[in-house]
Amino acid sequence: SSLHQGVCRSSNSVPIMPQFPCPTCGRMWPNTFKMRKCMQSEECITKMMSSQKDTSSANRPAYEFDLGAAKPGSIERMEWQKCGIDGAHHAPGGLGSLGVYFLNLKNDGGVIVMKQGSIESASEFFCSLLYAALGLRAAAMRVMREGELSQIVEQLGAVSFTSPGAGDNLQSGGKQRGAVLMQYCSGQTFKHPAVAAMAADPKHSSDLLEQLGRLVAVDLLVNNYDRTPAVWDHEGNANNVLVNQGPDGTITVHGIDQSTSKIVDEFHDSSRIDEYLEKVQGAFEEAVAGNVEGKATTRVRDFLKKYMDVDVGAEGCAAYHKGLIDAGFTIAGFHEISLLFEKTSMAFHDAGWGTLGLDSINVPFLERVAEAISEVMGKL
Repeated sequence: SSLHQGVCRSSNSVPIMPQFPCPTCGRMWPNTFKMRKCMQSEECITKMMSSQKDTSSANRPAYEFDLGAAKPGSIERMEWQKCGIDGAHHAPGGLGSLGVYFLNLKNDGGVIVMKQGSIESASEFFCSLLYAALGLRAAAMRVMREGELSQIVEQLGAVSFTSPGAGDNLQSGGKQRGAVLMQYCSGQTFKHPAVAAMAADPKHSSDLLEQLGRLVAVDLLVNNYDRTPAVWDHEGNANNVLVNQGPDGTITVHGIDQSTSKIVDEFHDSSRIDEYLEKVQGAFEEAVAGNVEGKATTRVRDFLKKYMDVDVGAEGCAAYHKGLIDAGFTIAGFHEISLLFEKTSMAFHDAGWGTLGLDSINVPFLERVAEAISEVMGKL
C-alpha cells in the first residue's frame, strides 16, 4: 500500500478511508467529529458512568483493618512490591490536604503509609531527617517517582478500603508528580484517655513530658506551629503527637506531620524574624530559669489540660523544661542543617520532582534560630 494525500490506497487503487474508534463503545467513525458526537451520545455516557461505578471502591466490601494491632512494614520499593497490598485505610486530612493512606501489606508484611505529593512534601521530608538527626523519634520517609505511585494506584484499584469509596479520590486525582512513603508509627494521640492516664501517673509523667519538651524544642527550631501553642497563637493540634507504650511499660513519643515554615522579612526590615527569635529565646529562658508560670510554659500546660483534662503541675512543667533544655544543647552542637537540605534536594531531584517545594526550606532562617537557641544554652 502507499499513502497519498492522507488517504490509504491499496494496490488496486480502491481508497481505504481512515477509521476513528469511539473510546467508549468501540464503534468506528470516518472522522473525529462523528467520533466525538458518539462519545457525547446518551448511550455512551450511560456506558461510561456504569463502567466508572463498577470500578469504584464503593462497590467493594469494607476492609477489616485493626490499626492498633498493626506493625510497621518496610517502605523500600522491592519489599512492598514483593508483598503486595491486601487492603487500605484512608485518613482524611485537614483543609487542603488529601490525607494519608495506610496500606496493609499481604503475607504479614506490615503497614506502610503513603501520602500524595504536594508543595509541602520537601519540607516534611527535610524535617523527618532533621528530627531523627537530633535524636527524636520521627517516621522515616522515602520519595517515590511517579511510576511507583502509578503501581500503588493500580493495586489500590483492586483492593477494599475500610470505608468503601475512600480510594476513588486517589484513583481519580492521584497520578501527580509522585508521592512519599512513610514508616508506620503506632500509638495514641494526646486526646486518648490512655495517654491522659500516663500524664497523671507519677511513674510515667516525667518521661512523657521530657520527651514532649524535646519535641517542642525542635518545633521551635523549624517553626513547626501545628502541634503545641508554645509560642504560637492557637490552641494546638493534639493529633500530631503519638504516644506508644511498649509491653515493658516504656513510653515513646512520636512527632508526626512536622514541617518547617519560613519567616521572610521585608527588605531592610528584620522585625518579623526578630520577633520570632525573641519568642523562641523566651521559651528556652523560661526552662533555664525554672519558671513554671512563664508565658510559653503556661501555653503548653494549658494545651495538656485542654486535651487530657490533666494539670501536670509544677513537677510536670519541670520535666518538660528538662527535655527542652536537653534538646537545646543538642541543637547548639548541631551543624548539619545545610547538609540535610542537600540530601533533601538530591532525593527529590533523583525522584524526578525537580525543585518543587524546596524553597519552603530556608536554611539561613533555620541557622539563625539555631544560633538564638545556642545563645541561651551558652548561659548555662
